Amino acid sequence: MFQYLYDWMQSIAYFMILITILMHVIPNQGYQKYIRFFTGALLVILLLTPVWKLTGMSEDIRKIYEGSDYEEAVERIEEAGADPGDMGQQRTGEVGKAGEEETEIKVEEIQIGR
Repeated sequence: MFQYLYDWMQSIAYFMILITILMHVIPNQGYQKYIRFFTGALLVILLLTPVWKLTGMSEDIRKIYEGSDYEEAVERIEEAGADPGDMGQQRTGEVGKAGEEETEIKVEEIQIGR
């Protein structure tokens, strides 16, 4: 029990050190509010971890990702033609695994600052 509490406090300390370094490294002050929001949400999750473990909610959260709803969502994505591990890669006229030719995706030139 004490080892778990020690590990928990250690992970919070590491997280706080990492966030402090990150806040000093970021050159633009405009992004700091977003980073503070995101890291604050992560800190709340870190602080609630022991409470979730005591109440058994951590098992419920894990079951969400192991459940059938998650698997069905992944299957729908795969059926739509997008491989979750293949996101962001440009497809050319290469022959796929099933021997079918994949279509080519073209993107117009993006202009910023007009």
